[in-house]
Amino acid sequence: MSGKTDGASGKEHVIYSKGEFTPFGDYPSTDLEKMEQAKFDYKFTAGKMGKKVILDFYLYHNLIRKYSIKGELLQEIRLQDIPDRHNTYEKFREQSVYPYWRKAVATDDAIYVLFYQGVTEKVIYSEGAIPELQVWDWEGKLKKRFLFDKIYDNFTVSPDGRLYALNTQEPYKIYTYEVGK
Repeated sequence: MSGKTDGASGKEHVIYSKGEFTPFGDYPSTDLEKMEQAKFDYKFTAGKMGKKVILDFYLYHNLIRKYSIKGELLQEIRLQDIPDRHNTYEKFREQSVYPYWRKAVATDDAIYVLFYQGVTEKVIYSEGAIPELQVWDWEGKLKKRFLFDKIYDNFTVSPDGRLYALNTQEPYKIYTYEVGK
């Protein structure tokens, strides 16, 4: 199963089973060309061996989709009380879009994702921003939220619940935080 395709099939994912490829998952944007959809509807997919679902966290949409490993859409999740960011493909090309989620890390116990509010893609790349770390369970429920005191844009989480965070603009510093399982 892959969370990234070139958009040529018109579907977001591909399941490979018994020598056959089966595309599945519709893009959220229906008014774009296929390659534009693949870029603007980019998502971070969380999956793990032994889990019966995958979750897609969309970069430019307030949308999380939960799929079975057979490709069935099980649930669409949107955060409440988050103002619409009015993201468009034109704003995407100008780097003036406001991302929602970036970078997903899956563990046996949870999915960790970075969530941004009120900052454009351009600012994230040029100046950096402090994201909120969200912890989701495999059922698609938001369990915890953390806001740390450092700018970081890349991270991993150890099996015992320690976050190792890195600001790619300052790769010689690694921040660690206890976030639990």
